[in-house]
Amino acid sequence: MKIAFINVGYGDAILIEQEEMHILVDTGSGLSETYAGENRIKAVDYLLSKGISKIDYLVISHIHEDHVGHLPVLLENISVKSVCIGIDWDEAWNFPVIKNTEIMEDEASVLFYSALATFGKCMEYFKNQNIPVSQFKIGEQHGLPSGLFFQILGPTEKARKNFEKKLSVINEILNDRLDGIMEKKLGDEIQKADAMSNSVSLVLKVCNDFEVLLPGDAVPSHWENELKQKWKADLFKLPHHGQIDSFNKDAMEAIQPEVIITTSSSDREHNSSNPLTYKSIMEVRKLHKKPEFIFTDEADYLPYFNLGRHPEAVKITKEKKGPKQSMEISYD
Repeated sequence: MKIAFINVGYGDAILIEQEEMHILVDTGSGLSETYAGENRIKAVDYLLSKGISKIDYLVISHIHEDHVGHLPVLLENISVKSVCIGIDWDEAWNFPVIKNTEIMEDEASVLFYSALATFGKCMEYFKNQNIPVSQFKIGEQHGLPSGLFFQILGPTEKARKNFEKKLSVINEILNDRLDGIMEKKLGDEIQKADAMSNSVSLVLKVCNDFEVLLPGDAVPSHWENELKQKWKADLFKLPHHGQIDSFNKDAMEAIQPEVIITTSSSDREHNSSNPLTYKSIMEVRKLHKKPEFIFTDEADYLPYFNLGRHPEAVKITKEKKGPKQSMEISYD
């Protein structure tokens, strides 16, 4: 198994390859300014540069612009065979473009609703193109033809159902005649849904010759503690781009990662790649060994990381060296 964390700036786009099979987890942002940094690259451009024109499994962790914003461009350029999501999408939902964005109180709500509308259009596209969409539910395990398999460790049923109810409320308001009062209510409900979306991220464990824990933006306080024995992983993608809420001592002790990767922009947008996060991890006493920290959009992050250049992607495999296997890290 090979895994590449594409440098999409602040966002996620993760390519997993096993034999001839290609899996993409999230697509990165659709905002052009996100790619202004050195060697940042759109997921489509990276895939095509590697000769990849087909994705066997497209996995969407959750609905936020930095995870699904690039999805329409991906679908224009890459053939997708199947899609996996973490929520029960109602085909009756309709989220049209809202021209009067002033009804939304902050930029985060505007971006969230834009991502929601984009995702809704893509779900219609999947239906019209007969592309199967599967809902992954917590506790499930899905084996793939290549021998690789997924363990689904989140979202919790409670968080998922609450989020789906919130989307239904937004849809109902949009179907009514909007007056001043209803516009205010719509803005409030969009803001609440935006705040909930991280908690319904797929917490995906990818297993083959090594184990990779990909929790989207679901921080450990959102995870199901009853599944703690399954959290252990060789490679751990910090949720929420390394913001301070991504750290949890109990979770770190359960995961025992060999390598921790952060998918954030080098300008530390939204206090991502927070220095306190890494300091706190290094202070966890019950780790079997101190993990190696790597970053998708940093030339250096002293004292933990010093590459000397910004990569287009971080690539990780596990290679056998003598009687043992070790994780091999390289950079495009």
